[in-house]
Amino acid sequence: MKQKLESIIVPGFNIESAKVKIAVRFLRKLGKYPDGSEVNIIVKGNAANKIVNLSVAKKSLYETISILCKNAGLKFNVEKDAVVIIE
Repeated sequence: MKQKLESIIVPGFNIESAKVKIAVRFLRKLGKYPDGSEVNIIVKGNAANKIVNLSVAKKSLYETISILCKNAGLKFNVEKDAVVIIE
């Protein structure tokens, strides 16, 4: 799964003062698998309501999720079929 996330390149974008759940919804649309399906990103608990600022340019989806979590003070785990974002 991590290799797949590293192979998906997200174009440049900027998100300011958005809840993590909104930023993740945006990432699902931008970071799709080659077959067009969305990456399964799950946000658990209060992590969904944390506010984040995110500005990236041509980064892998893995790196983008990492930056998002760092900026919001969150952690993430890459599991077999999903990325799980937690506090």
